[in-house]
Amino acid sequence: MTFWIARTGETVSIQAVDGLLVPRATGFWHVGIQLVRGPKNSVTGTETWAVPVGTRPPPDKVDPEASGMDQAVRVITYVGPKYLGYVEHSIGGAGGWEYVGAGTVSLDELGKNLSLESELASAAIAEYHRHARAVDHMSATPSDVEGGCNCCRGNPEEWGLRHVNASWEAYAIFRYGESSACSQQSEEYVIKAPVPRSMASGASLNKSWDDLRMQAAAILKDTPDVFDHFFVSPKQDLVVALTDNGIAVLSANGSDMTSVLKVEKFQSPCFPVMEQWAMGKYVSGWETAIRKGPLTSPPAKPGR
Repeated sequence: MTFWIARTGETVSIQAVDGLLVPRATGFWHVGIQLVRGPKNSVTGTETWAVPVGTRPPPDKVDPEASGMDQAVRVITYVGPKYLGYVEHSIGGAGGWEYVGAGTVSLDELGKNLSLESELASAAIAEYHRHARAVDHMSATPSDVEGGCNCCRGNPEEWGLRHVNASWEAYAIFRYGESSACSQQSEEYVIKAPVPRSMASGASLNKSWDDLRMQAAAILKDTPDVFDHFFVSPKQDLVVALTDNGIAVLSANGSDMTSVLKVEKFQSPCFPVMEQWAMGKYVSGWETAIRKGPLTSPPAKPGR
């Protein structure tokens, strides 16, 4: 579900659009997940898709060679005009091994993971390599390292984007060992360097997470623990708060939230994967396109 939030003075409207509706230079696109089916029509996994609005989404993918013992479920964690980030949880094999992976791809080439070395800013790349050198124990002797693998290595293509509290963060996955048994175990490293503005277009109120929740709670007369995420407009005059059961839109002035403009409840809990702000000439264009509606794509044809 995508929410188009528009403000005119002190009046705010919220329009819900089915699916993930992504503004791109070529117009609005839809992004989603398709099923992958193996022998006897069994579901063996999921894959991502992206098409311009009005274009038919792909049908379920059929892979006759897929093993009924293997499953790879992909979940979108981030989407923007250029990129899509995901996590993938795989289960399979005779031993029932589990494998958690992550990746970031271009919306124009979903089948190829991008390297963080080509997409993140220099500070983030340098931080990643510093951490990689710190945890790489390949040259260590068994007595120097606790455990049996003696290594922990990263792959620059195993990284992703996600929203945590009040900002987007990049993270990388590092794996223990290089054998099939060891490499199933992994740890996440959060890259502290800021995410490029091409991936995170919002701003910040320069307050701690606790301060943000306390201030919003005071305005909405609620408890701080109901707030899960905050999004701040580039002009720092509007804050969208995601709660455990809905959206709250608040007016802001400088570093403070000042009043509540709109509250809307959800039918079910959700987590955010996109934040896009229309500025200047784009505001009227986006609003015209969304209000014209319906911004839907024809249903997919059945898989063959």
